Amino acid sequence: MTTSCLAVEALMTIVGVVLFIKETINFKIRND
Repeated sequence: MTTSCLAVEALMTIVGVVLFIKETINFKIRND
């Protein structure tokens, strides 16, 4: 594995987590 591959994997994971958190927050706000 090259460093750039690992960096892309980490970036994709972080983006996925951020999007998941945003969706969760939006869902909770709509349900209130």
